[in-house]
Amino acid sequence: MKLYLMFYRQKSYISFSVILMLVQASCVLAQTGAASPDSMYRVDPITVESASTTRVSMDQSIDSAALLLDNAVGIGGLLKYNSLIFIKDYGPGNITTVSARGGSASQSQVFWNGININQAGLGITDLSTLPPFLIDQITVQQSASGAGSGSGAMAGNILLSNNASSSPGFSGLIKQTFSSIGEKSTGIRIGYHRNKFSVDARYIYLDSDNTYRFTNTAARPFETEQTQHNAELIQQGYSATLRYKLTPRTELSVYSWYTHFDRNIAPTLQTIIKAKQQDVSIRNSIQLSHQRNRSIWNYKLAYLRDAYFNSQRSAYSDSIINSDQGHTDNLINQIDYAYELGYGISFHAGVTQFYQSITNNSLAEGGKSRERLSFYGGVTWTGKRKHTVLTALAREELYGPHASPFIYSLQLDQRLLKGMSFIIKGDRYYRIPTLYDLYWGKGGNPDLRPENGWGAEAALSQKIHFRKIKYTMTVNVFTRSVKDWILWTPERSREYNYWMPQNVNEVWSRGIEFKNDLAIEFSNQILLTLSFKHTYQNTTRQDRYGKNGEGYQKQLIYTPIYLGNVGFVLQRKQFALSFYQQYTSWVFIQADERDYINPYSYAMLRLQAGYTIGKNRLDVFGEVDNCWNTTYQTVKDRPMPLRYFRAGVIYKWN
Repeated sequence: MKLYLMFYRQKSYISFSVILMLVQASCVLAQTGAASPDSMYRVDPITVESASTTRVSMDQSIDSAALLLDNAVGIGGLLKYNSLIFIKDYGPGNITTVSARGGSASQSQVFWNGININQAGLGITDLSTLPPFLIDQITVQQSASGAGSGSGAMAGNILLSNNASSSPGFSGLIKQTFSSIGEKSTGIRIGYHRNKFSVDARYIYLDSDNTYRFTNTAARPFETEQTQHNAELIQQGYSATLRYKLTPRTELSVYSWYTHFDRNIAPTLQTIIKAKQQDVSIRNSIQLSHQRNRSIWNYKLAYLRDAYFNSQRSAYSDSIINSDQGHTDNLINQIDYAYELGYGISFHAGVTQFYQSITNNSLAEGGKSRERLSFYGGVTWTGKRKHTVLTALAREELYGPHASPFIYSLQLDQRLLKGMSFIIKGDRYYRIPTLYDLYWGKGGNPDLRPENGWGAEAALSQKIHFRKIKYTMTVNVFTRSVKDWILWTPERSREYNYWMPQNVNEVWSRGIEFKNDLAIEFSNQILLTLSFKHTYQNTTRQDRYGKNGEGYQKQLIYTPIYLGNVGFVLQRKQFALSFYQQYTSWVFIQADERDYINPYSYAMLRLQAGYTIGKNRLDVFGEVDNCWNTTYQTVKDRPMPLRYFRAGVIYKWN
């Protein structure tokens, strides 16, 4: 308790946190005591979901089987082949960020078991620091959900979740992988489940030389193939999940996460400076849920810390010429409540409280902190036959002496015919400036206004099931306008040149998305699944800011106009053949569209074989990445690998 009080420091913040916990505890205890033992076992769970995780039409889920087979350092590779978001990848093991529907990386939020883990300083999450082995499921929400998820959820969400073991007694697995670029990884998972108690613990260690071949497109007079150097990396981490049923209605969940990433940053094609970066992430969360006949309480308490150290060294010696180090802390206190009123009406509300601090050698006074308090509420009405669902949400957030714009969301889900449904949705959303936006060195701007905007979308979905054939098609159109876009621009003074954020842009995104999934079951236990996804997104600046109004009504930099992927999986008994092809159109890297990255397409092929040994199972797999040996870049002068190979084994026991 003393550490808790020391961390909060301010009396008002302490008081509100204590009140939240006491109210939650009293409600849970009172409701648990009021119900008879018999009634606890007869309760049917209600279907009201938290507003922050409400599913929308273009959601894409990636399950534990796909995550287990993926061998990449982070989750970016999986998202490239299984979603319609643009992955800005600096190379294997290097920084990886996302752009959904033309939004910036800070306009997409990453949630871990319901907790927002975007850094308090930068407002983003580096996907390369999220090992797939430590995650059970990923859900990509294409749609903006600011009223449900809060600040920054303007272009979508990425939801990560962990599950405790469900197999009786002890279970586990060991995974070992190798690659032709000098990558070796070992993963161990142990689980235990008995009656009311279940636990899952995992450990991952990855060591890679990262000596991949690439094409140097900047070489003169001819392009040449070279081997990448100074790209070594070591990644290790663990995750643990514990769940205990206090009563048949009340469950306690504890989540823990630790990763340490030590990597050398390969130079660009135009530089020879050697760089090194270390990242440490610590995440811990305690969650309590209680269910009544008509209501659900969820309480979450989480502590997040992200520490980093970056350095640049001379190409001719090991002397450090520049360095940057610091850490961010985030303490989150959240309570959600859902109640079914009857007549198809349900109510949901919640409060989230943040205490954020950052320490960095380039910040004024060495560090800064702030408090945030966010309230949301909503109502859902479901028709008698469940053909019509109408949801309304609203949110307000306070941070320091400021308040966010009042935002809201309205969504209609309508079933039209058998297997056909229609969704229309309208939103307002916002993003408050990050601590770096406000206070970074001499370039921070404490007068920044929050980004704010509105959006609308409509989707039509058709499901067809004929004998052993299943087909799902979804078409979605969207439009989104953002004002006071926070943009870092170069400034100049008499003493030095520096970058400073300003509210300068109005940006308009509009587009259309297609998603098709087909599954055909043949005889002899043969199953074929096909998928095709495609998006057109036109994202342009609507202001004339800058010299001669450059960039006016032109595509934003690092925002492709077209994205698409196609894939198939052919399964027969315990054998599976998978193929995925991804396409990205021109990516402009200058506001006036004079310079750009050419379109590119690459593919991945995987073969898997499984063998049952009593109650245990052995899986062997191999894959070819960049099958067609494509020369491409997703970031200017950051070449991606040519063709390379991976292989691995997984042994599971129960």
